[in-house]
Amino acid sequence: KLSSNIDTLQTIPIIQLHKYQNILFNWSSFQYSADYRVNNFFTGSGQHIQLQEINLPLTIYGSLFDDYIKYSISENMYYAYVGYQNIDLNGEEDYYNFFRNFHKVDLYSDLAHPYSNFFHTLQLRATYNKPSYTMENGYVDSRISKLLSTKESIKEYIVFDAVNYFYDLAGKERLLYRVSQSIDLENREQKYGDIENELRLKLWNNYEFHTNIFYSYYGNYISSESSSVRYKNNGYNIKLTHFYKKLEEDIKSDSFTFSV
Repeated sequence: KLSSNIDTLQTIPIIQLHKYQNILFNWSSFQYSADYRVNNFFTGSGQHIQLQEINLPLTIYGSLFDDYIKYSISENMYYAYVGYQNIDLNGEEDYYNFFRNFHKVDLYSDLAHPYSNFFHTLQLRATYNKPSYTMENGYVDSRISKLLSTKESIKEYIVFDAVNYFYDLAGKERLLYRVSQSIDLENREQKYGDIENELRLKLWNNYEFHTNIFYSYYGNYISSESSSVRYKNNGYNIKLTHFYKKLEEDIKSDSFTFSV
């Protein structure tokens, strides 16, 4: 039990400024967005830590083969600054800088076909990520480091996605089936990530079944799964959900939840 929370960080209201996607240099295919975020943390002993973060993606959009295949190429830049006040850093710098950028290429296509009793769409996507330049200097407090999610290593990888939608003649979605496969290009021994299969089935406007399963090639087992059955009508929203996750070789998490 903690006797005092004098050194526990308390967050002062966050300041966030966001610039939605907009055209750059009067070129409709070249767009950008920006996100600036400031967090101020204080402790009861008077310590003050300020975290400033900037996300700036620059993206070029285009298409091939009469718009059958579309693409986007982006340069994604992230910068973080941490400043310290009223903290004994034992000779460490009273600041921290972190910068990273990575390249991202997306190829995607939306195909659609009507049938006599339903309408089918197929969305195909391939995403390629490649890390580029990383720079950091100064001192980062362990309490702040865990808040820098983008500080985690970005790997070179490819993700393939295929999503099927089936609609009835009234335009209501009845079935979704999605499969996703990632490939780690830096891991030669186990380059294939868990394959993901997602299924959503809607029946009679009131019932919905949903499941999402991850399967490990190398372990030959289901690594995680969530499934739910929902009934929604006239103010009622009843849902039964099952969660499963394989944590270690002989340790599993398996539970049900029920909500109304």
